[in-house]
Amino acid sequence: MNKPEINNHDLSGKLTINNHSYKYYYYFKSDEMRTHYSELYGYSCNVKGKFKSFDEQLNRNLYVKLETINGCKASRSTISYILEKHKQFVIDRLNEKHVRTPGKIIALITGDTSKVDESDLDKIREIGIYHLLAISGTHIGAIIGLIYFIFNRCQCPLILIKLLLFCLLPLYTLYTELAPSAIRAVSLSLLIILLPKRIYKQSMNLLAFVFIITTVINPAYIYNIGYQFSYLITFFILFSLPILESASTIKCILYITLIAQIGSFIISAAHFNQIQWIGILSNLLFVPFYACCLLPLSLFYFLTLHFPFELIPLTKLLNLVLYIHDLMVSLFMKLSSIKWVIPELSPILITVNVLFLVITIILLVHKRFYLFTIFFI
Repeated sequence: MNKPEINNHDLSGKLTINNHSYKYYYYFKSDEMRTHYSELYGYSCNVKGKFKSFDEQLNRNLYVKLETINGCKASRSTISYILEKHKQFVIDRLNEKHVRTPGKIIALITGDTSKVDESDLDKIREIGIYHLLAISGTHIGAIIGLIYFIFNRCQCPLILIKLLLFCLLPLYTLYTELAPSAIRAVSLSLLIILLPKRIYKQSMNLLAFVFIITTVINPAYIYNIGYQFSYLITFFILFSLPILESASTIKCILYITLIAQIGSFIISAAHFNQIQWIGILSNLLFVPFYACCLLPLSLFYFLTLHFPFELIPLTKLLNLVLYIHDLMVSLFMKLSSIKWVIPELSPILITVNVLFLVITIILLVHKRFYLFTIFFI
């Protein structure tokens, strides 16, 4: 499905079998085989391999032993293949323009972190901002805002803008490979666009409705980290609307950052075996930075990649923002030497901690800050 990546003695990439996507890994037996196997992009072949799922997100990973490349035929231009080819086009364009870290741009736009250096991902996990890479309402909101702005300038009727969104947003979920967090954000956005105002104001009910539908359709989503981050943080934010609606802009940003950290707290503890206390500090800085600067700039730059010319000042600005991002990550990493490592949590301990976190949110909404601090600690 994508252009294979060759690293020393192994080749990796993505393929589909019976309309399901998998990662594959192949280890070379000789150097001369590299050329042959790197040319398989966009071809259908007979493949022999073994399935092995080993990560906590239940991602299906396929280790493949390719026996032969004879009989390979060019694949039909399916939607998945076209979208994957476009994604490869974006990656190639980012490399051509010498963007500082192309993998981060791809991760921000599609949620695919496979192009991000593993050491960078470890740093992002360490400082507690991994949830910012999951496709969320911030991404969808930025896309909707961009489309509304452009077409309003062109005096386009509102009904046509909504029809365009109903076409583009589902297509975007395919572009993110049906990331559970993207499905949540897009589904809620489409419901808000479609439903009357008196109904979509019942935001908690809409969130519950989308959660039930998506979970019934695919129960395995529950085990996806991005899905857990997305729903729990969104639930806590919606639950906290009374205190957010009455707060000033600065206080609102601080509250949302704190609530996002509380929402991601138990998930990070359960999956990464750490109490990521640094996240309480890092999210105060990174949540506004991502929402107001890095993400909108990345989306706009993504659009300019389709122009036949390069906007050099924009590339320099993006590289500067990415440099600032990496610098901030490095600064917070200096605090990561003070680790709070924990063992595997039992279901009972996880349940108790979730209960305490819900109580802290209730106390925060009622502005019982003294009790809030005690329960949070």
